[in-house]
Amino acid sequence: MSILLAAFIVIRGVSYLLDRYSLTTKTDLITGIQYTDATVVLPTKTILAVASFLCALAFLSVLWTRSWRIPIISVVSLLVVSIVVGGIFPALIQSLKVKPSEKSLEAPYIQNNINATRDAFGLANIQTTAYNAATTGTQGQLRNDTATVWWRTGRCISFGDAVRTGGAEHQGPT
Repeated sequence: MSILLAAFIVIRGVSYLLDRYSLTTKTDLITGIQYTDATVVLPTKTILAVASFLCALAFLSVLWTRSWRIPIISVVSLLVVSIVVGGIFPALIQSLKVKPSEKSLEAPYIQNNINATRDAFGLANIQTTAYNAATTGTQGQLRNDTATVWWRTGRCISFGDAVRTGGAEHQGPT
């Protein structure tokens, strides 16, 4: 029984190690690792994996000591560590450190995401230039520039006519 439980906890420890890689595909506002993930969650996953492996060793100690006291203490310790280090500590860092200065702390991670997106779409070598828009329109200029809409009947009417009539007389069969 203790070997089976030790194997289960080793699998959970391996899961903690593999969870570190899932942070790269996590989607919040941006896809990928952010400040809290890089500085808190990655080390936390490693700590939880090591704690799991130690807990598994405690279960194997039952083979020699014939006592379940050490494994029970180690499971309780693993639960406390996973709640405090895996849940509460990252939430505290996010709310107390990151949120107040989010722009400066998250900026490098957002820039990494932008660069990766540009590389993925082949847009890394695009040159950007400033566009100075000139708005010299006059009042009523757009009234004569109505858009043309093709309705299902194939007849061409102006957008203004469609808005005034609700498009009902121009829809045709459905």
